[in-house]
Amino acid sequence: MKNNLVAIALIIAAFCLSACSGCKSLSPGGVYDGDALLYNAEAAVVSSYVVFDTFVKWEYDNRADLEKADANRAAEVKQAADFVRKNAKLAIGSVIAAVELYKKLPTEENRKSLMAALTTLQQEVVKAAGYIKN
Repeated sequence: MKNNLVAIALIIAAFCLSACSGCKSLSPGGVYDGDALLYNAEAAVVSSYVVFDTFVKWEYDNRADLEKADANRAAEVKQAADFVRKNAKLAIGSVIAAVELYKKLPTEENRKSLMAALTTLQQEVVKAAGYIKN
C-alpha cells in the first residue's frame, strides 16, 4: 500500500502542529497575542485537512487491496472515508467559525465553544489516522 504518501502527510501534519506559525506568534502582541488556544485551533485546522485528505486518498487508492485482505474491514474503512468526505468540511468549518467568533469576542462562552469544536475535530482526525495506521 502507499505508505510513503501516508508518512509524508503525517510528517506535514506534525510539522503544522509544532511550527506552522512560529513561537513568536504566541508572544504578547504577536499574531495570537499569547493565546495558545487560537494557535492550536488554527494549527489543527491545517493538520486535520492534511490527515483527512490523506485518509480518503489512501482509502480510494487501496480499496482493492483492502477488499482482498478483509472484506469486512474494507467496508468499515470505506464507510469511515465516506463519512470524512461528507463531514470534514463541516467539522473544519465549525472550528474556523468558532475561531473567528472567539477572536472578535473572547468571552468564556466563546472559548468553550471553540474548545468543543476543536475537540470534535480532533476526535475525527484521530479516527481517520487510526484507519491509515492499522
